[in-house]
Amino acid sequence: MIYPTLLVRYGILDNLELRCVVEYDEQRITTQAVRRDIIGWYPIDIGLKTTICTEDSVRPQLGLVAKCTLPFFGQPDFRPQSIAPTIMLIADKMPMLVFFGMAIQQSLSAC
Repeated sequence: MIYPTLLVRYGILDNLELRCVVEYDEQRITTQAVRRDIIGWYPIDIGLKTTICTEDSVRPQLGLVAKCTLPFFGQPDFRPQSIAPTIMLIADKMPMLVFFGMAIQQSLSAC
């Protein structure tokens, strides 16, 4: 089953927004004739988005999203062991969908 994602955005400045992402999901894991269904909330993502450059004739609008996945909320099977930061470079308003991203694999220790 597919569930919608909730993205709450709040403008802090003209070029900066605070973002909070909440997701609900179910996953079925099958290994060696053992089936397990995991249903619940993903950890909450908190972050910021800013525009790097605006759209020009051939250049798309570029933005930078920096977010952290918090291990304190959500279904325990979906939680990271510690705070998981992510930085993404995104291209908006293009005729075709283009998504560039980079995830930092090393988690930071939770406070």
